[in-house]
This record gives sequence, structure tokens and C-alpha cells, in this order.
Amino acid sequence: MNADLRSDCGEPEPTGLTVPQAAWARLRSHLGPERLSQQAWDASFGYAVSPVELTELVDYWRDDFELPQRLRELPCFEARAAGQRLRFVHARSRHAAPLPLLLLHGYSGSPFELGGLAPALNEAGCDVVCPALPGFGSSCASPAAFADACAALMRRLGYSRYAVHGSDLGASLALELASSDPSHVAALNVSHVPAYPGSDPSDLASLTAADRSKLARLTELHEQLQFQLPQSPVEELAFALSRLDDANLSRPGLREDLLASLTWSLVFGDSAARAALYRASALAPASPSNVPIAVDEQPLGVPSLRRFAERSHRIVQWREHETGGPSPGIEQPEQLLQALGLFAERLR
Repeated sequence: MNADLRSDCGEPEPTGLTVPQAAWARLRSHLGPERLSQQAWDASFGYAVSPVELTELVDYWRDDFELPQRLRELPCFEARAAGQRLRFVHARSRHAAPLPLLLLHGYSGSPFELGGLAPALNEAGCDVVCPALPGFGSSCASPAAFADACAALMRRLGYSRYAVHGSDLGASLALELASSDPSHVAALNVSHVPAYPGSDPSDLASLTAADRSKLARLTELHEQLQFQLPQSPVEELAFALSRLDDANLSRPGLREDLLASLTWSLVFGDSAARAALYRASALAPASPSNVPIAVDEQPLGVPSLRRFAERSHRIVQWREHETGGPSPGIEQPEQLLQALGLFAERLR
């Protein structure tokens, strides 16, 4: 890694979060005509979600949805870092000696998903940096390039030591960052750690029933990554809905938060690039590191095999939640805030 990453990042420029009218018009045209369109029916059955619920939400997205004011007010910037372009939210705390916290969202998320937690995290004494992932508004050629760009950005912002949270796809990229920048990453909080049985026959012979169930789920996820990633805005919404835990669907604001994230990635991102990143990174075994890792596993997220994760990583905490999916900032923001608050407190 570049020894002087601070000099490898340009000065961040404020951008604001307005969506150009032409971009809105293109998005709405892709959402189709009013009421039950054929693409809504196809997407609902393809991802096993209610066609009525999906159609109602598509209609709302096309005709009535606006970005919530609290998200439009987030401090958003752009910068060239390690040769890559990053869009990101950066919100500083007023507390003395705040903990820098880099937040990496998942596939159905955006800087809105986790950046929306910035005011509460600022109050808890954390500076928040939340970049768009490659294909979601930032342009990076690979997970390694994105890790280098994040490291350069954090140094440019004045942070020589920082913690990282990653959900879903963001968890895999957080692990990549810990491996490539271990002298500056203080600790990770992630939703999963990709680690699998090795070539030793005893690895498979000693699997528990819970381990075998998780491996079966991982096989399903691999097939989904290869053949079932969404290719249109309606499919993006259906895919996101299919991964929400029914126990959290009644949360006030969930619908607006989900549509805000999807709007961001569809307006500023590139669907082919984010699909390629997800296929390459989501289930790839993480490179070993000695960075302390706290795992908060969600039942509908990517499962982890703890015994194999502990072989090559420094796991200091492992919690398996009873509800939740791969987008905790959308589904369970209060639970995620509590987890991040405790995580930050231990690092001070």
C-alpha cells in the first residue's frame, strides 16, 4: 500500500444531494405504467414477494416519493482518492477527541442507509464517514482499489486510526480494508466473516447440524449471486423486499429509507458494476488479519461459520440476532446504533 496515502487523495469537494430532474424522469420511466404492470408481476414471483405490496410501493416510488429532508441535509462530498472517485457522507462530532467511524453499506443500501445514522453517532462522540461503494456512486476497479481509496480518504480527512463497520457487501469490503491497512484500522464491526472448511476431511466430518444448515444457505446465496441479481429498478425493489425480515416491516420510515437508498444507487451508480462487485466479493474468503473483529450476524443475512472464522481472524465478540437481514441501517437502525455505540465505547 502507498506509504503516503494522505498525499494520494485530493481535497474533498462539497456536492449536496439533489437528484437532477432528468435522472428522476429516467428512473420513473423505468418503473413502468400505473398499477399492476407485467414487470411487477414477474419481479414479485421471481423474488417471492407480494405482487400487491410490490405494485403499491412501485406506484408510490414513481408518483409520490421524495428524498426525506433529513437525508438531503447530510454533508456529502466527492474526492479523488488513490486514483478512484469517491462519493461520501462526512459528518463530524462536536465532542472532544471523537472516534472516526467508517461505515460501509450493503447491496440494497447506500450512503443514505448508514449515513442517516450520523446525527446520533455524532452525539455519541463519533465522526462518521460513509462512502458509496463501487457501482453505487463511486468508481473503483476492484475491492482492493476501493480499500486503498478508503484508506487514502481517511488519511486526507485527518484520521490516522479509525474503526470500520460493514453490513452485507460492506462487511466483505471492511475485511479487505483491515487486511490492506492493518496499522490504521483499529477494529471492525461486521455482519459476517466469509470463512469455509479447508481440505482436511476432518473439517467436514466435524460439522454440526447448524454448520451444515449454514453451508446449505451459503450455496443458495451463491446461486442467487450468479443468476438472480436484479437488472431493473422494479427488480431491485423486489430483491430488497425479499431480504427484509417480516418482523421489521412495520418500522416507521422503513419504506422511505429503502427507497432513498435504491434511488441513490440507481441515479448515481452502475448496475453492472455493483453486480460484478457483489459476485466477486460477497462470499469470497476474507484475507487474514490481526485486527479485532466484532460480528453481529443477522438471520437473513450472509451466515458465518464461526469455527473457521476464528482460525484466521481475531474474533473478539460474536452475536447472533433473532431478527434482521442484510440492511440493518434500514431495518433496525436503533439496534445497529446501540451495537455501534458499544463498539465505539470499547475503543476509546
